[in-house]
Amino acid sequence: MKLIFRVQFASVPGQDVFISGSGDQLGNHRADGSKKLRYTPTAWEIELDDFAMGTTLQYRYFVKDGTTGKISWERGKPRTLILPKDVQVLVCDDGPFRQEPNVEEEVFHTTAFRDVIYGRHVAAASQNDATDGKSKRGPAPGSGRDLLLFQTLQVRVCPSEEVYIRFFVDRSDAATAAASNIRKIVEDGTEKSIEQRLSADRFPLWSLVMPLDELLPDRNQEQMLKYELFVRNSANGSTTASSKDDQRHLRIPPKDVSVHYTDYRAIDDPEKSARFAGFAIPVFSILSENSCGVGELLDLEQMIDLAVQMKMSLIQLLPLNDTSVTGTWRDSYPYSCLSVHALHPLYLNLDELNPPSEISREIKEARTRLNQLEAIDYEAVMNTKMAILRRMYANDKQRILRDPAFLKFFNENQEWLVPYAASRFLAKVNGTANFDQWGARRRVTVADLEGLASPDTFFFDELALHYYIQFHLYRQLARVGAYAAKHRVILKGDLPIGVHRFSVDAWMNQDQFYLDRQTGAPPDQFAEFGQNWGFPTYNWERMALDGYRWWRGRLRSMEKVFHAYRIDHILGFFRIWEIPGEAMSGLSGRFRPVNPIRRSELESRGIWDIERLCEPYISETQLRRVFGDQKWSFVRDFFFEPWYNRYRFRPKYSTEARLEAFFAKEEEVSKFCAQSGIDAEYLKLELFRFVNNVILLRDLDEPDDAFHPRIEFWRAPTYWELNGDWQHKLRQLYDDYFFRRQEVLWRDKAMEKLPMLKAASDMLVCGEDLGMLPSCVFEVLGSLCIIGLRVQRMPENAEFGDCSKYPYLTVATPGSHDTSTLRGWWEEIPSEKRQRFWKNVMKREDEAPSECTPETVEWMIRDHLHAPSILAIFPLQDLLGMDAKLRRPVASEEQINVPANPNHYWRFRLHLSTGKLAQSQKWLQKIASMVTESNRQRPQ
Repeated sequence: MKLIFRVQFASVPGQDVFISGSGDQLGNHRADGSKKLRYTPTAWEIELDDFAMGTTLQYRYFVKDGTTGKISWERGKPRTLILPKDVQVLVCDDGPFRQEPNVEEEVFHTTAFRDVIYGRHVAAASQNDATDGKSKRGPAPGSGRDLLLFQTLQVRVCPSEEVYIRFFVDRSDAATAAASNIRKIVEDGTEKSIEQRLSADRFPLWSLVMPLDELLPDRNQEQMLKYELFVRNSANGSTTASSKDDQRHLRIPPKDVSVHYTDYRAIDDPEKSARFAGFAIPVFSILSENSCGVGELLDLEQMIDLAVQMKMSLIQLLPLNDTSVTGTWRDSYPYSCLSVHALHPLYLNLDELNPPSEISREIKEARTRLNQLEAIDYEAVMNTKMAILRRMYANDKQRILRDPAFLKFFNENQEWLVPYAASRFLAKVNGTANFDQWGARRRVTVADLEGLASPDTFFFDELALHYYIQFHLYRQLARVGAYAAKHRVILKGDLPIGVHRFSVDAWMNQDQFYLDRQTGAPPDQFAEFGQNWGFPTYNWERMALDGYRWWRGRLRSMEKVFHAYRIDHILGFFRIWEIPGEAMSGLSGRFRPVNPIRRSELESRGIWDIERLCEPYISETQLRRVFGDQKWSFVRDFFFEPWYNRYRFRPKYSTEARLEAFFAKEEEVSKFCAQSGIDAEYLKLELFRFVNNVILLRDLDEPDDAFHPRIEFWRAPTYWELNGDWQHKLRQLYDDYFFRRQEVLWRDKAMEKLPMLKAASDMLVCGEDLGMLPSCVFEVLGSLCIIGLRVQRMPENAEFGDCSKYPYLTVATPGSHDTSTLRGWWEEIPSEKRQRFWKNVMKREDEAPSECTPETVEWMIRDHLHAPSILAIFPLQDLLGMDAKLRRPVASEEQINVPANPNHYWRFRLHLSTGKLAQSQKWLQKIASMVTESNRQRPQ
């Protein structure tokens, strides 16, 4: 078969268009094996021979700049072509080169919408085709007639709807079609049209195969055929969407040639109809009659039932990864992953493992005891569950290790499962998860792992226990994912930006991390010293060498059960806040990658005393202002005076880590502070401020030549002891460094990584884009159709966000796990700010109440529901806040995390069980009514 590929592209001199795809003729998806197209006045085209009939091709176009060699691939997924039988010449009229993002393809052609919200079964579609009484697949092989192979990508079609095409032809052609008695003829004013229902066999591609002579009997020359797409309700025949206002045409070649055409344009604007709602709930916080001291995976089925009753379409979760590093409550932090693949044993429902009666009684007793607690006792739950799981594995190991389902799971996941289990064993025998202290096992090879995992070792059961636990965790989560999809509810996961320093991922991929550095966030209104998450930073250059294999593997694991995911701190893919290993806070961080300030830049501006700017500048005046004359004597315990009126830290206190080590000696510190007459917390706070009393930070790789401004250095006393000229010049450098010189670099770095992340799975991608935003962020996310985040209390350039002006590709939300709830926020802000919100946002002229009433919460939720955003997602606590009988008595108890506290205990638990929530019909019906009124209900 001969294929003629055509694509429209408005090129400039020096640009060429290529095609790359499956098979030898198209280069097997390699750019160096691609075929160059020929320019014609109407399109770029190429003729290729020897394609086998009945095969399926996948291909894409790209543009190459002849001067720079830069390659720009077209957007979206590969084009798909099923070659018909008994066709000698086929023109593939591929329309325009897909240069711009297509929301229909890049947002809706994802698991979340294609398979869950709008999903339909092929069998059902085929049955519909059979009952229509007319062939959808065109003539049988051997007919020898020229064919039109038409397909269109349309995801937003409910299972109760079908897509139709209407061809507009002249009267003589319509008469011919009528005579054939196989097409419906419709008279529309002065035009005649032929209607045909498309097949959903390959949903979301809707297709039609029909002989061209039934449309255009006279094909002696090339013709343009006008058509319209529309969606019709199968039950009542009503038209629910139409492309009537959008002129669409097919270019039909002369006879003896068949034509293939794909229309990627949406039938209608998704912003008019495709908006959805959901709620956010951490799994650990769910309270049910079946869980044991903590929310469990199977509790999500009851949450899905609640979402269905609310007419909501999505449930958003926090990370479910194992975080068992220290064996203490500090492991409650869900973003500090021990493994990016392994799930947390905390979430396993033990009853589903069919325990013997004796263990079943123990589970019941533990459930009764632990469920009585108002908050999660992390250590008690973990100790209880792990002790029971060890016994259950011992009872079941002979069977489970031979179970075909288990063996299948092991074979499919052993690449991460074996290192994970080995790391748990080595952490146990070494008494620490810090692999730097594992001696010869600090680094391991594949051969080492094979030896560790051998079934012949005396410790094999220690590893197999973790295989057993992960098998059951993934089985339960897969059940939840299937249950969610069945009920058309999107399950949205969370992709943490980092991993723990002692994670199995860092252990196995040490060359892909900077293990001597840390990740965090710069200071903001909530945290004076910023945040230090303790995660090692990524060596992106090394990761790129294998095509970001580690990242792609992470997303493949998530895709097994989730339909969408949130990229935690997506700004980290533009640049990350990198903190030296000796730091405890985030104040001494700097962005990476970055164009630093060079020594020559400083010297050219007359700034020569680099040491003065890089070392803590501490004068006697500063010390006396902070500690006072009465406490002056103890100051010399921490500082010495190398020259007059200039103090330095003694070496053993010269970094935050060294100060932290001192203050960890509680008895010694208590005695010292009592003798000195000073509060320990105050002393620690002020010493941390003095350590960071600098203007510039030395680069970690080029400390003598490259420098970074300390964030907000004008808040440091050292700045105000500089002369005015240096102050002015340093502020100019600061503004250029943070707000101008990095933009191109950060944009380019994001465009190297985020497209890879998006292409690694079919999940819907959302990004948490809060914080200190580079100006390129919105442009990049928009170009990639990554859904951003809008929090009304945290707008970019205003006091309050205006929900009515949010862009379509955003999530509208009143808060998150890192913020107080609506009630908490309302009651913690100053009364003046509360009054401004009351007047300027809610348009009220009376006095704002000091307490956030259920009516106030309801108003704010309605405001978000009516936003243009594609998704409106609410913390479940905020939805409960609309009901005086259901919400907690104290608003501050609703908050899940306090970001300013690096030692926060993540133990929040709902005060109402899933059963009691299901019985709250008045509350559920109110939410369902609000969702419906805002046109965010789930499609039927």
